Amino acid sequence: MEYLLLFIACTFFSVQFIFSKAFEKRTIGGLTVCFWNQVVCCTCGQIFMLIKSGLPTGLTPAICLFAAANAVSGIICGVCSLTAMGCGKVSTVTTFCLAGGMVVPFFYGIIALEEANSLFKCLGLVVLCLSLLPSFLQKTESRQDNANKLKFALNCTAVFLTNGMISVFGKMCMNYVKVTETDPIV
Repeated sequence: MEYLLLFIACTFFSVQFIFSKAFEKRTIGGLTVCFWNQVVCCTCGQIFMLIKSGLPTGLTPAICLFAAANAVSGIICGVCSLTAMGCGKVSTVTTFCLAGGMVVPFFYGIIALEEANSLFKCLGLVVLCLSLLPSFLQKTESRQDNANKLKFALNCTAVFLTNGMISVFGKMCMNYVKVTETDPIV
């Protein structure tokens, strides 16, 4: 069942790029329009998160904080993705986005949730991280290319971290709901 849910999540994650591209073609474009698109999408996502966490009975300041942090991470991830796509390859940005969604939650699970670890998980993580390096190792000719490459690298790093934090804040919210359901003192 977990693999089915993972497959469904990956499918819907990939489909969102089709809608983003269609939105981009129907609007004038520019970073302002894309920013507001991200704000609306993240706000809708946070409303769903609040409903999933037990709105209105389970609504606590902690859940609101997790939802807000999740929304901010989503907005930053979206804006940095669009900025990175403007100065680099879309496939590289998407790879960083997906890798961040795997690596950051992996470390959160190991460190904060004390999840089980194995040699194969660590090996897979190393291979995944090493696969990201070639996108930054290409030689550039001019100073402008170097500045563009640095901008691209910084935005890809932000996409990596913020997309991972989206999953972490979502998990924090769901774990908090589980703890408060079993222990009314919290």
